[in-house]
Amino acid sequence: MPHRVRIEPSGHEFVVEGDDTLLEAALRAGLALGYGCNNGNCGQCRARLLEGEVRQIHHHDFVLGEADRLAGAILACSVAPVSDLVIEAGEADSAAQIPLQRVTTQLQEVRLLDDDLAALSLRPPRSQRLRFLAGQRATLSADGLPPLELSIASCPCEEMRLEFHVPRLPEAPLTAALLDGALRRFTPITIDGPRGDFVLDRDSDAALVFLAVGTGFAPVRSLVEHALALEKAPRIHLERLALPPHGAYLDNLCRSWADALDDFGYHAGAWPEGDLATWVDAFASAHLGDDRTTLFIAGPPAQAEALDAAFATRATRASRRVSSAGCPA
Repeated sequence: MPHRVRIEPSGHEFVVEGDDTLLEAALRAGLALGYGCNNGNCGQCRARLLEGEVRQIHHHDFVLGEADRLAGAILACSVAPVSDLVIEAGEADSAAQIPLQRVTTQLQEVRLLDDDLAALSLRPPRSQRLRFLAGQRATLSADGLPPLELSIASCPCEEMRLEFHVPRLPEAPLTAALLDGALRRFTPITIDGPRGDFVLDRDSDAALVFLAVGTGFAPVRSLVEHALALEKAPRIHLERLALPPHGAYLDNLCRSWADALDDFGYHAGAWPEGDLATWVDAFASAHLGDDRTTLFIAGPPAQAEALDAAFATRATRASRRVSSAGCPA
């Protein structure tokens, strides 16, 4: 049966079902608990049991001392609840609380979305995961090629799979190596990161409006999936502005969100070629009517900065966050 867990001191709550560990369930619920390996080696997911009872379901090599055990210490990656729980555990409240990490992953799949764009899937080792917040970015390097910074397109709840959207870039040889098959499955790819503060405010109940230009859809996808994982998901509108040559790629995924969810709006169009100010005025009137809304703008620098400047002059009370780094085309 499902059990409810409350985290102190934040007061956040989540539900654990089946044989999920506390850590797995917390990540799936969009909570940023501290952890390092998720297999009982590092001890970074250590928490303190304040109320309730747990059972160990995974072996762990990290040794909890006698004083720790007497104080109620547990490893969130190794136990599941037997009853409703109250635990004391650290959570990241901001991007500044997520440390920079270096993780050597394995290439799992390069899925072509068109001739010049691919969804890259990487698998971290069992002994180390990349801890990040939705919307952040990381630098990839492999095979002696110059490194490439990209936004992370997957949700932190998918801690065994990291996704990046890779466009072909003449100035970035790594993109050609991936798109043309020079790098094979299981090739080591090193990730340095995460970076960036294009992230959700976990405790805000404001409506979310996402404006994704081109490959700016990558961090937006991560943010949307994170927002949908929250126990009380906010009202969401996603607007795609397609750029050639990739268009509104993964459009069916966006439509599936809109079809399945009552409070999810979606529209895809092309980058406005005429008067950007007129387009921004119409968009703000339709979607940014009050100060209970946060607008996220993501895209290549030229387009993201133009939109940011245009919205800055509009009479809207919505707060605004912008990301152009890690969105190359």
